[in-house]
Amino acid sequence: MGLGLRSLSKRERSWVLYDVGNSAYVMLAATLIPIYFSAIAEPGSSAVVAWGYATTVASLALALLMPFLGSLADLKGNKKKFLAGTIGTGAVSLAVMGVPGNAMVFLAIYVFSSVMLNASLVFYDAFLVDATEQDRYDEVSSQGYAWGYIGSCIPFIVCLVIVLFGSGFGIGQLDGIRISFVITAAWWLVFSVPVLRDVHQTHFKAREEHLFRHTLKGLVGTCKKIARDKRLLMYMLAFFFYIDGVHTIITMS
Repeated sequence: MGLGLRSLSKRERSWVLYDVGNSAYVMLAATLIPIYFSAIAEPGSSAVVAWGYATTVASLALALLMPFLGSLADLKGNKKKFLAGTIGTGAVSLAVMGVPGNAMVFLAIYVFSSVMLNASLVFYDAFLVDATEQDRYDEVSSQGYAWGYIGSCIPFIVCLVIVLFGSGFGIGQLDGIRISFVITAAWWLVFSVPVLRDVHQTHFKAREEHLFRHTLKGLVGTCKKIARDKRLLMYMLAFFFYIDGVHTIITMS
């Protein structure tokens, strides 16, 4: 697989670029955000415990909400609205995370912003079928994964320079991290523009009466199909425990 964006169509490039935007937040969440939270927490408080509970709450909220919201997003005209909504609210809450001085208020805003980020990824992944053809799913998805990691290094290095060397310009370490929140939010928003502008929902379910009941019925039907397919069921259970371990290492390290 080549990493050249020129090999991709305009829609495919636009889809890939969103990974460049959101991965910057993932990088920040694994590095500077926990440091900032620990710094503003009261001395002697159980900051690590609180951080662990917060990430658990965020994970549970996603697990409970996303199957239902994902089903709603499959309806005609919903996918882009849901993607734009989660990006907008997530980026704004990220940008203002440095405002509260109270550690618990900061943590609550972070949990909300993190839920919005991960919710946007569900809708973003669902847009892959609209961004390219079936025989190119693997290629385009891999490009997004690779460019996401590469691109996320750019704002992170800028933020790191501000945090580590900002004192020479009168910027304290905590203020540097607060600036990093704004830089990362802006980066996320800028790189969300292409996918919202160029990729349109072409695969969808028709809207029906009794929307929520119909969506819930479809979700139950999908769960029953998964339960009947033992290989798929075991794969999903195995992946759940594997990825939960990976995320635990990332968020708690």
